[in-house]
Amino acid sequence: MGTSSSKPSKAMKSSNITENTALYIKIENDSSSNKSSKKNKNSTKVPKTSDDTSKSTKASKKAQVTSTEHDLYSIKLDASSSGDAEYSNHIDHLAGPILFSAPHGLQVYRGGAISKKEESVHAKEIYTNEICLLLSLHVKKYLGIEGSFIMWNPKTAKAKDKSNLDPNYLVEKQFMSSPFHLFLLKMKNQYSGFPTLHVDLHGKANAKNDRNLDIGTKPMEVLWKDLKGFQHFKKDLCDNIQLAVSTCNRTYSGMKLTIDSEPHLHGYWGENTVTTISHQSVMLGMPALQIEIPMEVRKDMISNEALLDELAKAIVETYKKSVLQLFNKDWEQVETKISNVMKELSSDDQVKKHNPTHFDEMASQMIREFALIEKKQKAKKQ
Repeated sequence: MGTSSSKPSKAMKSSNITENTALYIKIENDSSSNKSSKKNKNSTKVPKTSDDTSKSTKASKKAQVTSTEHDLYSIKLDASSSGDAEYSNHIDHLAGPILFSAPHGLQVYRGGAISKKEESVHAKEIYTNEICLLLSLHVKKYLGIEGSFIMWNPKTAKAKDKSNLDPNYLVEKQFMSSPFHLFLLKMKNQYSGFPTLHVDLHGKANAKNDRNLDIGTKPMEVLWKDLKGFQHFKKDLCDNIQLAVSTCNRTYSGMKLTIDSEPHLHGYWGENTVTTISHQSVMLGMPALQIEIPMEVRKDMISNEALLDELAKAIVETYKKSVLQLFNKDWEQVETKISNVMKELSSDDQVKKHNPTHFDEMASQMIREFALIEKKQKAKKQ
């Protein structure tokens, strides 16, 4: 069965994205500097000149969060009973057959009467939304279409709202109440009979002795019927991701970035209990993995083009080789399917939101606005 190597299919217009990830770091650093200066009671205030004021005014005008009505990513729901437009608490983007998800880009809630589990809160995992979006962008270079993705919308999701169910801790009765699970069904329907790959992204604390990316594939190991096919997929996946991080040769706090292919955080809670979102994908017949990323690595990754690019390449190469083999498809068949999906999704050029034709513009806007929203949220806590 023929496969295609993952050579870039077209030039990726990433300059705006790169500028905005740099802006994200700058805004965060400015926020930290402001916090430090407030603590320093003996600091001398330098009076602003007219030029400083003018520059500040211009910058503030540029650094505005677009309204939900006019941005390129917020999803409009049916009008409420009052007639006012309402917007979804999440962002989903249907595009290529590789799906990225960030279920913990917002504080979420798990447990309760339906699941018969103790209620608890799962903290927000910072930068996972951005990494989810950026990897979706980078796979476009090797796949010919951006990755599909789903994440919480920091602009519209209500903070500390118990209706924000943790997508990574659901029993079957809760599936249809979760926008994340509903998007899995949408993805499966779009690519019915064709290979898909779900990459679920998480954040973990910096470990004392390593800086590993945890590659969790336990749901497939337990549930995938073709065990040999799964084993081949796992080896291919882990080899490719290890090569990607080795190529980038990154070190954090004196520890080299590497992978753990048999981690404790593997994406499987067990039988007859709650399910992770990668487990839910496997239940639907879609290959899936969970990647846990240390905090130091996440902070670096959002502005590290080389690392993002190598990881995207590794994921696409795994998809084109071992995932296609799991479905007994060749690249020519899948490429035709992708082309047809692109035509379908881009058919109405009057609609800019979530239109693949405007994806780079949308991604750039999201990165910039996520930084501004994060800054605003931090300011409230101070």
